[in-house]
Amino acid sequence: MNSCLRGGVRLPAFPVFTWRTTAWNHWFLSLGLRHSAAFKLWFSCGALFGILAVLSSVLVLVWQMLLSLCRIFASAGSSQLNSSIVTPIVPGLNVPWSDVFYVMLGTSLAAGFHEVGHALGAGSEGVPVHHVAVFAFGAFVALSEDALELLSPWRLLRIYCAGVWHNAVVRELGLFPVSPPSEVRASCA
Repeated sequence: MNSCLRGGVRLPAFPVFTWRTTAWNHWFLSLGLRHSAAFKLWFSCGALFGILAVLSSVLVLVWQMLLSLCRIFASAGSSQLNSSIVTPIVPGLNVPWSDVFYVMLGTSLAAGFHEVGHALGAGSEGVPVHHVAVFAFGAFVALSEDALELLSPWRLLRIYCAGVWHNAVVRELGLFPVSPPSEVRASCA
């Protein structure tokens, strides 16, 4: 059972602190509609990326399952099958405790950017945002279900894939090293 406190803070039955606001609803819708053509092109690329990502993920998971089955049935001396494609992040085991704050911060920022993608995608399709909620290491946007039901499957896919598309673009931008100009590097030496 939820109890709503002042300021939009909710304390659900399970212990997760959630902050909820409607302050950005109009902004997402008006920005999305103002630049609708550009956003529709952008999120169409995202929908195509999403389709490819789902197919790739299924292939990776099937491959991982086959490797795991081979490990089970293969001889114990085979080191060739010990490589893993998917590795969970376990603080203290494969991530130092000193880096946990940065992992949580990065995860929170990525989740926020992901949800902004959904909100802008919805705005470009004329779907209002009911509210935005932020909780520990995540966020979500609640969209109008009535407006979503009126959209074609392709328009829905643009909204649904908008979040992962934004995360993929940020990931690609992160591959480019950020370095100061040569004059600054020379003065620091």
